[in-house]
Amino acid sequence: MGIGRSVFSQDELDLYQELTNLNAAEINNAYKKFKNIDPLSGFQSNKKGRIAFTAVADNVAELKLNPFRYRICMLFCSEPNGLMDFDDFLDMVSVFHDKCPKERKVRWAFRLYDFNDDHVIDYDDLSTFLDLVTDYGIESDLKSEVIQRVIEEVDYDGDQSISHEEFERILYFNAEFYEYILTRLIFECCE
Repeated sequence: MGIGRSVFSQDELDLYQELTNLNAAEINNAYKKFKNIDPLSGFQSNKKGRIAFTAVADNVAELKLNPFRYRICMLFCSEPNGLMDFDDFLDMVSVFHDKCPKERKVRWAFRLYDFNDDHVIDYDDLSTFLDLVTDYGIESDLKSEVIQRVIEEVDYDGDQSISHEEFERILYFNAEFYEYILTRLIFECCE
């Protein structure tokens, strides 16, 4: 195999490689990182164990300082109970990998900013975004002005919200914004 000892069978590794953008070494490194997040979780001896998404957000170095860390981890939980399994974690790592297809990254980024999960980015979502990135330090008048300007710039159909298509258009035509939004979080296991 060339990757040293693996807790996964070759079939499991092949499947993970097929479903993600990761190679076998990156998958094994992600597993080591995941199992070390919360040693008391029982995950050590059971590949199917789950860890609270808050533990992932607070203990993974690449996430610790990110104001979106809880939202990111919550989005990748496949169960509504707030627990992540290794498959969820690997999916998250895969999306932030530089080999992840742009379309997939854009889909996840849109979900990240759609805080109220109504399938559009609206005034409330942008307000939540600004609260997170400014530590609640922006005056309400300025905040409203910023939100209105963003909506005016991006809302092509005039419905006072940003659809997935409008969000995608902005990302595709603004390389710096795409780079900032979608490629800043690279997990150590993928470097």
